[in-house]
Amino acid sequence: MKLDFVEIAITSECNLLCKHCYQKDDKDHEYKLPLDVVTRVMADAKSCGANKVQFTGGEFFTHPNFEEILDLANNLNFSINISTNGTLLSDNHIILLRSIKNLDTIFISIDGFDEDHDWMRGTGTFNKTIQIVKKLINSDIHVGIIVTMNKRNVFYLEELILYLGSIGVENISLLNIGAAGFALENAQHLLPSKNGLKIIRNFYRKYGEINSSEKCKIFSNVLSINYDGTIYPCTMAKSTRTFPLGSVYDNSLIDIWNTIFMENKYSFINFKRGELKECVTCDFFQECEGRCRIRAYKYSGNFFAPDPFACWIYKEMEAENVQKLMFGAR
Repeated sequence: MKLDFVEIAITSECNLLCKHCYQKDDKDHEYKLPLDVVTRVMADAKSCGANKVQFTGGEFFTHPNFEEILDLANNLNFSINISTNGTLLSDNHIILLRSIKNLDTIFISIDGFDEDHDWMRGTGTFNKTIQIVKKLINSDIHVGIIVTMNKRNVFYLEELILYLGSIGVENISLLNIGAAGFALENAQHLLPSKNGLKIIRNFYRKYGEINSSEKCKIFSNVLSINYDGTIYPCTMAKSTRTFPLGSVYDNSLIDIWNTIFMENKYSFINFKRGELKECVTCDFFQECEGRCRIRAYKYSGNFFAPDPFACWIYKEMEAENVQKLMFGAR
Protein backbone atom coordinates (compact mmCIF):
# COMPACT_ATOMS: atom_id res chain seq x y z
CA MET A 1 0.00 0.00 0.00
CA LYS A 2 1.39 3.39 -1.04
CA LEU A 3 1.24 6.43 1.21
CA ASP A 4 -0.10 9.47 -0.66
CA PHE A 5 -0.64 12.27 1.82
CA VAL A 6 0.92 13.25 5.15
CA GLU A 7 -0.30 15.98 7.49
CA ILE A 8 2.23 17.44 9.93
CA ALA A 9 1.24 19.70 12.83
CA ILE A 10 4.65 21.22 13.48
CA THR A 11 3.81 23.28 16.57
CA SER A 12 1.10 23.81 19.18
CA GLU A 13 2.12 27.46 19.54
CA CYS A 14 -0.31 30.06 18.21
CA ASN A 15 -0.39 33.85 18.28
CA LEU A 16 -4.19 33.90 18.72
CA LEU A 17 -6.52 32.57 21.41
CA CYS A 18 -9.68 31.71 19.49
CA LYS A 19 -12.90 31.13 21.40
CA HIS A 20 -13.62 27.86 19.60
CA CYS A 21 -10.14 26.28 19.58
CA TYR A 22 -10.25 22.59 20.51
CA GLN A 23 -6.52 22.49 21.34
CA LYS A 24 -6.94 24.17 24.74
CA ASP A 25 -5.18 21.42 26.69
CA ASP A 26 -2.01 21.78 24.59
CA LYS A 27 -1.66 25.56 24.87
CA ASP A 28 0.57 25.40 27.95
CA HIS A 29 2.97 22.80 26.53
CA GLU A 30 4.25 24.68 23.45
CA TYR A 31 5.08 21.53 21.54
CA LYS A 32 7.39 21.97 18.56
CA LEU A 33 8.66 19.28 16.24
CA PRO A 34 12.42 19.91 15.85
CA LEU A 35 13.74 20.57 12.36
CA ASP A 36 15.71 17.32 12.30
CA VAL A 37 12.59 15.32 13.18
CA VAL A 38 10.49 17.08 10.51
CA THR A 39 13.30 16.46 8.02
CA ARG A 40 13.37 12.74 8.81
CA VAL A 41 9.58 12.46 8.73
CA MET A 42 9.32 14.07 5.29
CA ALA A 43 12.13 11.90 3.91
CA ASP A 44 10.42 8.79 5.29
CA ALA A 45 7.04 9.89 3.91
CA LYS A 46 8.61 10.36 0.50
CA SER A 47 10.15 6.88 0.70
CA CYS A 48 6.66 5.51 1.42
CA GLY A 49 5.36 7.17 -1.75
CA ALA A 50 3.79 10.37 -0.40
CA ASN A 51 3.56 13.29 -2.81
CA LYS A 52 1.37 15.69 -0.79
CA VAL A 53 2.03 17.36 2.55
CA GLN A 54 -0.15 19.66 4.65
CA PHE A 55 1.48 21.76 7.36
CA THR A 56 -0.67 22.84 10.31
CA GLY A 57 -0.31 23.90 13.93
CA GLY A 58 -1.06 25.66 16.20
CA GLU A 59 0.04 28.40 13.86
CA PHE A 60 2.51 27.18 11.26
CA PHE A 61 4.34 30.49 10.90
CA THR A 62 5.31 30.61 14.61
CA HIS A 63 7.73 27.70 14.11
CA PRO A 64 11.30 29.07 14.10
CA ASN A 65 12.27 26.83 11.16
CA PHE A 66 9.24 27.23 8.90
CA GLU A 67 11.38 28.54 6.01
CA GLU A 68 13.73 25.54 6.12
CA ILE A 69 10.74 23.19 6.37
CA LEU A 70 9.09 24.71 3.31
CA ASP A 71 12.35 24.62 1.39
CA LEU A 72 12.86 20.97 2.25
CA ALA A 73 9.31 20.01 1.23
CA ASN A 74 9.75 21.88 -2.03
CA ASN A 75 13.07 20.16 -2.77
CA LEU A 76 11.46 16.78 -2.06
CA ASN A 77 8.87 17.70 -4.69
CA PHE A 78 5.89 17.54 -2.34
CA SER A 79 2.71 19.36 -3.30
CA ILE A 80 2.47 21.73 -0.34
CA ASN A 81 -0.59 22.99 1.55
CA ILE A 82 -0.42 25.24 4.61
CA SER A 83 -3.13 25.96 7.20
CA THR A 84 -2.74 29.35 8.91
CA ASN A 85 -4.76 32.10 10.54
CA GLY A 86 -2.97 34.51 8.19
CA THR A 87 -2.27 37.24 10.73
CA LEU A 88 1.51 36.79 10.83
CA LEU A 89 2.00 36.95 7.07
CA SER A 90 3.96 39.94 5.80
CA ASP A 91 5.03 41.05 2.32
CA ASN A 92 8.27 39.14 2.89
CA HIS A 93 6.31 35.98 3.66
CA ILE A 94 4.39 36.40 0.41
CA ILE A 95 7.64 36.79 -1.53
CA LEU A 96 8.86 33.56 0.09
CA LEU A 97 5.62 31.73 -0.72
CA ARG A 98 5.75 32.88 -4.34
CA SER A 99 9.21 31.34 -4.67
CA ILE A 100 7.96 27.87 -3.71
CA LYS A 101 7.17 26.20 -7.03
CA ASN A 102 5.31 23.28 -5.46
CA LEU A 103 3.04 25.38 -3.26
CA ASP A 104 -0.57 24.34 -3.80
CA THR A 105 -2.91 26.17 -1.39
CA ILE A 106 -2.77 28.44 1.65
CA PHE A 107 -5.79 27.69 3.84
CA ILE A 108 -6.90 30.65 5.98
CA SER A 109 -9.71 30.91 8.52
CA ILE A 110 -12.44 33.55 8.18
CA ASP A 111 -15.25 33.19 10.71
CA GLY A 112 -17.56 36.04 9.74
CA PHE A 113 -17.53 39.73 8.90
CA ASP A 114 -15.65 42.37 10.88
CA GLU A 115 -16.78 42.34 14.51
CA ASP A 116 -17.90 38.70 14.45
CA HIS A 117 -14.53 37.44 13.19
CA ASP A 118 -12.75 39.78 15.63
CA TRP A 119 -14.93 38.54 18.50
CA MET A 120 -13.89 34.98 17.69
CA ARG A 121 -10.20 35.54 16.99
CA GLY A 122 -9.14 38.95 18.35
CA THR A 123 -9.52 42.67 17.70
CA GLY A 124 -8.32 43.76 14.27
CA THR A 125 -7.85 40.25 12.91
CA PHE A 126 -10.59 40.47 10.26
CA ASN A 127 -9.14 43.45 8.38
CA LYS A 128 -5.62 42.11 8.72
CA THR A 129 -6.62 38.67 7.43
CA ILE A 130 -8.72 39.97 4.53
CA GLN A 131 -5.86 42.20 3.38
CA ILE A 132 -3.51 39.21 3.45
CA VAL A 133 -6.01 37.11 1.48
CA LYS A 134 -6.22 39.81 -1.19
CA LYS A 135 -2.43 40.16 -1.37
CA LEU A 136 -1.99 36.40 -1.73
CA ILE A 137 -4.57 36.22 -4.51
CA ASN A 138 -3.04 39.22 -6.29
CA SER A 139 0.31 37.39 -6.06
CA ASP A 140 -1.21 34.36 -7.86
CA ILE A 141 -1.12 32.23 -4.72
CA HIS A 142 -4.11 29.92 -4.42
CA VAL A 143 -6.13 30.59 -1.25
CA GLY A 144 -8.70 28.37 0.42
CA ILE A 145 -10.93 29.77 3.15
CA ILE A 146 -12.19 27.76 6.12
CA VAL A 147 -15.35 29.09 7.78
CA THR A 148 -16.31 27.74 11.19
CA MET A 149 -20.08 28.09 11.45
CA ASN A 150 -21.32 29.54 14.73
CA LYS A 151 -24.14 31.37 16.45
CA ARG A 152 -23.08 34.75 15.09
CA ASN A 153 -22.34 33.99 11.42
CA VAL A 154 -24.80 31.24 10.58
CA PHE A 155 -27.56 33.57 9.36
CA TYR A 156 -25.39 35.35 6.78
CA LEU A 157 -23.25 32.47 5.49
CA GLU A 158 -24.50 32.89 1.93
CA GLU A 159 -23.55 36.57 1.98
CA LEU A 160 -20.12 35.73 3.40
CA ILE A 161 -19.51 33.10 0.71
CA LEU A 162 -20.52 35.55 -2.03
CA TYR A 163 -18.20 38.20 -0.58
CA LEU A 164 -15.25 35.81 -0.45
CA GLY A 165 -15.95 34.81 -4.05
CA SER A 166 -16.01 38.49 -5.06
CA ILE A 167 -12.41 38.98 -3.85
CA GLY A 168 -11.20 35.94 -5.77
CA VAL A 169 -11.54 33.03 -3.33
CA GLU A 170 -12.47 29.85 -5.20
CA ASN A 171 -12.11 27.24 -2.44
CA ILE A 172 -14.36 27.54 0.64
CA SER A 173 -14.84 24.86 3.31
CA LEU A 174 -17.44 24.98 6.06
CA LEU A 175 -16.86 23.45 9.48
CA ASN A 176 -19.10 22.96 12.47
CA ILE A 177 -17.77 23.72 15.95
CA GLY A 178 -16.67 20.61 17.79
CA ALA A 179 -17.52 20.34 21.49
CA ALA A 180 -13.96 20.41 22.79
CA GLY A 181 -11.41 22.76 24.30
CA PHE A 182 -12.33 26.45 24.51
CA ALA A 183 -15.55 25.77 22.59
CA LEU A 184 -16.92 23.98 25.66
CA GLU A 185 -16.20 26.99 27.88
CA ASN A 186 -17.82 29.37 25.38
CA ALA A 187 -20.65 27.08 24.27
CA GLN A 188 -23.52 29.44 25.14
CA HIS A 189 -21.99 32.17 22.96
CA LEU A 190 -20.91 29.91 20.09
CA LEU A 191 -23.44 27.19 19.50
CA PRO A 192 -26.31 27.95 17.08
CA SER A 193 -30.00 27.75 17.87
CA LYS A 194 -32.26 25.08 16.38
CA ASN A 195 -32.98 27.35 13.41
CA GLY A 196 -29.27 27.96 13.03
CA LEU A 197 -28.60 24.22 13.03
CA LYS A 198 -31.12 23.74 10.22
CA ILE A 199 -29.18 26.26 8.16
CA ILE A 200 -25.92 24.47 8.97
CA ARG A 201 -27.40 21.15 7.85
CA ASN A 202 -28.46 22.67 4.53
CA PHE A 203 -25.07 24.28 4.00
CA TYR A 204 -23.27 21.03 4.69
CA ARG A 205 -25.41 19.39 2.04
CA LYS A 206 -24.60 22.16 -0.43
CA TYR A 207 -20.98 23.00 0.36
CA GLY A 208 -19.61 21.02 3.25
CA GLU A 209 -17.52 18.00 4.06
CA ILE A 210 -20.07 15.39 2.96
CA ASN A 211 -20.03 16.75 -0.58
CA SER A 212 -16.25 16.79 -0.67
CA SER A 213 -14.61 14.60 -3.29
CA GLU A 214 -12.22 13.46 -0.56
CA LYS A 215 -14.02 10.54 1.07
CA CYS A 216 -12.78 8.89 4.25
CA LYS A 217 -9.32 7.43 3.64
CA ILE A 218 -8.50 6.02 7.06
CA PHE A 219 -5.91 3.24 6.89
CA SER A 220 -5.53 3.61 3.13
CA ASN A 221 -3.05 6.28 2.05
CA VAL A 222 -2.96 9.01 4.73
CA LEU A 223 -1.05 9.65 7.95
CA SER A 224 -1.38 12.59 10.35
CA ILE A 225 1.40 13.56 12.75
CA ASN A 226 0.68 15.64 15.83
CA TYR A 227 3.04 18.26 17.24
CA ASP A 228 3.88 15.94 20.16
CA GLY A 229 5.17 13.37 17.64
CA THR A 230 2.23 10.95 17.82
CA ILE A 231 1.21 9.40 14.50
CA TYR A 232 -2.48 8.93 13.65
CA PRO A 233 -4.26 7.45 10.62
CA CYS A 234 -6.08 10.68 9.67
CA THR A 235 -6.87 14.24 10.77
CA MET A 236 -10.03 13.28 12.68
CA ALA A 237 -8.12 10.55 14.53
CA LYS A 238 -5.51 13.16 15.50
CA SER A 239 -8.17 15.64 16.62
CA THR A 240 -9.88 13.03 18.80
CA ARG A 241 -6.67 11.19 19.86
CA THR A 242 -7.99 7.91 18.42
CA PHE A 243 -5.89 4.95 17.15
CA PRO A 244 -2.38 6.30 17.91
CA LEU A 245 0.06 4.27 15.80
CA GLY A 246 3.32 5.24 17.48
CA SER A 247 5.64 8.22 17.77
CA VAL A 248 8.13 9.75 15.36
CA TYR A 249 10.48 9.98 18.35
CA ASP A 250 10.46 6.20 18.84
CA ASN A 251 10.00 4.78 15.34
CA SER A 252 10.61 5.73 11.75
CA LEU A 253 7.57 6.60 9.68
CA ILE A 254 8.60 3.84 7.28
CA ASP A 255 8.48 1.21 10.05
CA ILE A 256 5.11 2.49 11.28
CA TRP A 257 3.63 2.47 7.78
CA ASN A 258 4.94 -0.99 6.94
CA THR A 259 3.91 -2.43 10.31
CA ILE A 260 0.33 -1.23 9.93
CA PHE A 261 -0.18 -3.29 6.81
CA MET A 262 2.33 -6.13 7.17
CA GLU A 263 1.17 -7.08 10.67
CA ASN A 264 -2.46 -6.14 9.99
CA LYS A 265 -2.64 -4.64 13.48
CA TYR A 266 -6.19 -3.44 12.87
CA SER A 267 -8.58 -5.99 11.39
CA PHE A 268 -10.48 -3.30 9.48
CA ILE A 269 -7.49 -1.74 7.69
CA ASN A 270 -8.57 -2.75 4.20
CA PHE A 271 -12.29 -2.48 4.82
CA LYS A 272 -14.66 -2.06 1.88
CA ARG A 273 -17.59 0.35 1.91
CA GLY A 274 -19.90 -2.55 1.22
CA GLU A 275 -19.05 -3.92 4.67
CA LEU A 276 -20.93 -1.01 6.28
CA LYS A 277 -24.11 -3.07 6.51
CA GLU A 278 -26.25 -0.42 8.20
CA CYS A 279 -25.19 2.14 5.62
CA VAL A 280 -25.43 0.34 2.28
CA THR A 281 -29.23 0.16 2.46
CA CYS A 282 -29.56 3.89 3.22
CA ASP A 283 -30.97 6.13 0.47
CA PHE A 284 -28.05 8.53 0.98
CA PHE A 285 -25.22 6.01 0.88
CA GLN A 286 -24.08 7.07 -2.60
CA GLU A 287 -23.61 10.65 -1.37
CA CYS A 288 -21.82 10.05 1.92
CA GLU A 289 -20.43 6.50 1.47
CA GLY A 290 -20.61 5.98 5.22
CA ARG A 291 -18.30 8.96 5.69
CA CYS A 292 -16.08 9.21 8.79
CA ARG A 293 -15.08 5.93 10.44
CA ILE A 294 -13.46 7.67 13.42
CA ARG A 295 -16.71 9.42 14.35
CA ALA A 296 -18.58 6.14 13.96
CA TYR A 297 -16.12 4.36 16.26
CA LYS A 298 -16.04 7.14 18.86
CA TYR A 299 -19.83 7.29 18.98
CA SER A 300 -20.70 3.60 19.07
CA GLY A 301 -17.48 1.66 19.68
CA ASN A 302 -18.06 -0.03 16.32
CA PHE A 303 -15.85 0.87 13.37
CA PHE A 304 -18.53 -0.35 10.92
CA ALA A 305 -21.45 1.60 12.43
CA PRO A 306 -23.01 4.67 10.75
CA ASP A 307 -21.34 8.06 11.17
CA PRO A 308 -23.74 9.96 13.49
CA PHE A 309 -22.82 13.37 12.07
CA ALA A 310 -23.51 12.22 8.51
CA CYS A 311 -26.82 10.75 9.68
CA TRP A 312 -27.71 14.09 11.26
CA ILE A 313 -27.02 15.85 7.98
CA TYR A 314 -28.70 13.48 5.55
CA LYS A 315 -31.26 11.52 7.54
CA GLU A 316 -32.06 14.44 9.86
CA MET A 317 -31.36 12.26 12.86
CA GLU A 318 -32.33 13.89 16.14
CA ALA A 319 -29.40 14.98 18.31
CA GLU A 320 -29.24 16.76 21.64
CA ASN A 321 -25.78 18.15 20.92
CA VAL A 322 -24.69 18.35 17.28
CA GLN A 323 -21.31 19.78 18.31
CA LYS A 324 -20.54 16.57 20.21
CA LEU A 325 -21.44 14.53 17.13
CA MET A 326 -18.79 16.45 15.20
CA PHE A 327 -16.15 14.59 17.23
CA GLY A 328 -18.20 11.43 17.60
CA ALA A 329 -19.10 12.09 21.26
CA ARG A 330 -22.49 11.49 22.83
